[in-house]
Amino acid sequence: MKKTIETSIELYISKRSHTVTLLPPSYCTLPIVFYAVSATGNLLLLLPDRGPSVASDPTGGKWEVASITVVTALVSIFVMGAFAAIAWARLRDWNSTS
Repeated sequence: MKKTIETSIELYISKRSHTVTLLPPSYCTLPIVFYAVSATGNLLLLLPDRGPSVASDPTGGKWEVASITVVTALVSIFVMGAFAAIAWARLRDWNSTS
């Protein structure tokens, strides 16, 4: 059965046109800006909250909510921010070569 599905996919792809149309680089700008704004928006997590100060997991371990929030915000900023910066740099290079 698996071979039949693979064969039908190969036949479908082989009958399609092999021309590829690339989108202009300007189409990538808005998603990159949105991703960067989302990354910096996670700084709002660092604002003081009146919620519980300690959370416990199913094993009974106690965790400080403030520590969890800070780590979540930092990881989000560094990972999402890095991806946004890399994408922006690649887009800038793509614009300069086109």
